[in-house]
Amino acid sequence: MKLSLFDICFGLLLAAAGILLPFLNPSEALIQLVTLAAIWAIFAIGFDFVFGALGMVSFGHATFLGVGGYAVALATQKYGLPFSAGVGLAIIVGAAFALLFSFFALRVSGIFFALVTLALSQLIFILADSKLRGFTGGSDGISGVERPGFLGIDFYDPVHYYWFVLGVYALVMLAVISLRSSPFGRVIAAIRGNETRADQLGFNVNRYKQITFVISGGLSGLAGRCWPRC
Repeated sequence: MKLSLFDICFGLLLAAAGILLPFLNPSEALIQLVTLAAIWAIFAIGFDFVFGALGMVSFGHATFLGVGGYAVALATQKYGLPFSAGVGLAIIVGAAFALLFSFFALRVSGIFFALVTLALSQLIFILADSKLRGFTGGSDGISGVERPGFLGIDFYDPVHYYWFVLGVYALVMLAVISLRSSPFGRVIAAIRGNETRADQLGFNVNRYKQITFVISGGLSGLAGRCWPRC
């Protein structure tokens, strides 16, 4: 992935603004707003890994964010899993649901792919809202989920949690830039440019699509893990 001078300068400007914000004595509401924006940015990076890299529109990506958040909430609150394991769990669960979706959605393409992901996401929503209400809390959700705790840092402090989310965002951004600049990233760029030619060159197009979709789901699940809780 080639970055223009504008992209680099704009990225550096955003990074500088993000780092400087806590030192400007902002209000708690502003810190929480920017934290939420950073979480949505993590989700957007995950979505863009399918939409931007492959040109495939998914209407079901909110499912991966949701199941990542639910997995961490259930595992920590009801089953006593340490919250430090939440990052890996959210990624795994988000990726697992994306893999499940891919078995059905990748059988078609274009608008039909988007509609299949939408149908599957609505099915998961119905299950979470009614059939599995005893686990998920339905439309009320799960309350009382603790924030991560390690190194003696109080992550209920909005500024501390802001730094946590900003660090996750930076790591995700670097990982995706590296991945899209790798040989794998060049293959999926070739698939987006001309799928037939990529297939003729010997690349397993469906396998690359599936791997990309699974990685995207894992990143979206990670955003669900970072969602603010009290």
